[in-house]
Amino acid sequence: EQIPDDDHGDTNEDATLVEVPSHTSASFEVGGDVDVFRFSPAEAGAYRVFTRGGRDTVCELLGGALEGDGPRGGVDNDDAWANPFEAPGLPDAMGVNWGILIDLAGGSSYFFHGQGFSPTELGSYTVHIQAHEGGGGNGCDNDLDCGENEVCREGRCERAGNDEGTICTV
Repeated sequence: EQIPDDDHGDTNEDATLVEVPSHTSASFEVGGDVDVFRFSPAEAGAYRVFTRGGRDTVCELLGGALEGDGPRGGVDNDDAWANPFEAPGLPDAMGVNWGILIDLAGGSSYFFHGQGFSPTELGSYTVHIQAHEGGGGNGCDNDLDCGENEVCREGRCERAGNDEGTICTV
């Protein structure tokens, strides 16, 4: 059923196209609302996909090589960080509701489905999609977009301690 004034489509066909990196505002307008986003990383590499905000989200990442690819196909988890790869240095206790660090193919389309953990979950949250350490630009807007012991400098996550970099905490 179509939701009046729905901020993002509910299916892959109606998905909101977002860039990489991106920080996209979203909202669950009614209980059971699903928000779907489509993105295509330009380069192959490790990417962070995560949500922040006051909502308890459960999310799914589909597309590219993830389709039918064993345990990674349709990654679904409501805890930060879902991590099918060895990935030290991810943010911890920084307001992340759901998150994954995953290798993605360049030029492939991926679909991110977000919904509330509870069918009565309402309200706003933010979807973040960015490269992790060296792939696709590693974009950030502030230190919260970066990993542990990293700072955001000129739109890129860098290890803290480089030049005058300091670690900002919440």
